[in-house]
Amino acid sequence: MNGKRDQPTRWFGALQSEGSTELSTPIAEALITTRRFSLGRLVLGVGGSLALPVVLGVVGFGLDVEAFKLLCFLAVFAGPILAATALIKYGEIAWRYRGVRAGNTVERFTGRAPLGFDDTITKRLRKRKLINDEGRHTLLVDPDSGVVLAVDDAASQQAVRGTITETAPLRAADDLQRPLDALERAELAGVMHRMQKLPVGNSVALGWVAALILRRYVWLSDGAARWFGTRGWIIWFGIAAVLLVVARLNARRRIADLRNELHGPLHALPAGDCPGSMQPIAGFPRSDVVWQCGAYPGPARLEGGGLRGKVAHKARG
Repeated sequence: MNGKRDQPTRWFGALQSEGSTELSTPIAEALITTRRFSLGRLVLGVGGSLALPVVLGVVGFGLDVEAFKLLCFLAVFAGPILAATALIKYGEIAWRYRGVRAGNTVERFTGRAPLGFDDTITKRLRKRKLINDEGRHTLLVDPDSGVVLAVDDAASQQAVRGTITETAPLRAADDLQRPLDALERAELAGVMHRMQKLPVGNSVALGWVAALILRRYVWLSDGAARWFGTRGWIIWFGIAAVLLVVARLNARRRIADLRNELHGPLHALPAGDCPGSMQPIAGFPRSDVVWQCGAYPGPARLEGGGLRGKVAHKARG
């Protein structure tokens, strides 16, 4: 195996690493200014929430009892909301930009995010409007924290954090059917491990919705309504448990299929398995895992740090 095949490729979502560089003085100064502004807003927000009961008490002095009760109600609920908003919105920026200095080592990631590419980091970057689907973008990322410091050579006003992922090098178009090498098998071990994670939150939420639908549209009698009032949680969590069992069985099936396909060649997959017009496409059809979409790794490979994840790192040796 040549040296190039032994070296992982680093990604931040769909953007590929171009190596390390130094954070320029203008960007560092802009980030420091953003942090100072956020600290000021944070102090104002938290201070305002603490002062709100006093202010409302002064305003309500001399008013009738009902008006005073209304002001007290506002103080009890509006104060914590104001403080939480300031902590979430401005505290995140102040905390994540705390170590920014000119000359810090950052990693440069460049590329386009194909329309529909749905790994976690790419979706987060789109949601926060740091990238779009059409243009080519450049991100400067702190390699230790994974915080985006600059977008297209301009300081980022949002402290967006992600995970830098390492994958085995991508294959050439005429090399897609070759069996996985040792580095790719280690990476696939991490993919299989992540498949075992149960969707607990989604199952509980779907169980609750299903229980409400049953109560509202199926079991309409008064007896059923009284039963739901005291023991409806049994239906709720029963449906959630069934969904978790189904998810576990499906994950075990996919993992078993992957193990059977592990030592065989990659297979060409239909174009619908990858977004846009990225070609060629290769993966494991029985387990429904896409390994490569044109010049991009399959989205499943970009989760959990890839080769940097604990399971993949251990399998790599």
